[in-house]
Parts: sequence; structure tokens; C-alpha cells
Amino acid sequence: MPSPLELPRHPVVHGHPLHAMLSDLPATLIPAALLAEAWRAMSTTSERRLLSDAATGAAIAGAAAAATVGWIDWLTMPTEHPVQKPATWHGLINSGALLALIGAAAMPARRLPFLATATAAVVVGGWIGGDFEREKTFMSADPTNGRT
Repeated sequence: MPSPLELPRHPVVHGHPLHAMLSDLPATLIPAALLAEAWRAMSTTSERRLLSDAATGAAIAGAAAAATVGWIDWLTMPTEHPVQKPATWHGLINSGALLALIGAAAMPARRLPFLATATAAVVVGGWIGGDFEREKTFMSADPTNGRT
């Protein structure tokens, strides 16, 4: 069965899947935002507050970029593909991390638990994504993805 929408099939840049490249952003920026907020909580100086705000904003931007391209990948994946179910869980969990980040930005007084939740979600979502990412068969016509 063909994919439900005719979108650009798995956006790639020079043979590399864009979602796989962008997924490094939330994987690093969300824990960094958590550390910045934990450091800010130790002493509420304006510099630490600014760092926490900037780190949280960067994490939101990175997570939104990865989520957008990830959902495009999911929408263009054939529904009978063996990684469809884990890809769905991966997307839902990582989208939950993005929602937690938005909560962290909207409610600074409760930022630490929101960022802890987002960090846990991106760890679990990344683990699930890493399991099916290794297959590479839905990312390109070449199952080796250019590797020999």
C-alpha cells in the first residue's frame, strides 16, 4: 500500500537522512537545558536565568526541527513497513518531549520537572529510534545507505 501522502520521500542532504542529522539536536540540547536549569536553581542570578532561557529555547528549536522532518518521514513510510509501529511510538514519545519543552518555557517556575520529563522522553524515544534506524531500509533505496 502506498504512503498516505505524497511528500518528499525521506529528505536527504548529500545522501544523509535529514531526520537522522537533526535528531542529534534534541538529544544534546534537551539534557543541556536540564543542566542549565539545575545550575540556575542553585543560585538565581540573572546570568543563570538567561542561560536557562536560552538553553530551553535552543532545545525547543532543535526538537521542533527534528520532529517536523521525523513526522514527514513517518507520513511517507509505507504503512506495511515493519518499522511502522516502533516509528509511531518514537514519534509520539519525542513529540511528548517537545510538549514538555514548551511547558518548560511557558512555566519557568516548573521548568526543572518539565526538562527532566523531556530528557527522559528523548532518551526512550532515541533508543526506540536507534533500533529501527539501523535498518536503513526505509531511508533509501540502498539498504547500505552508501556504506560498503
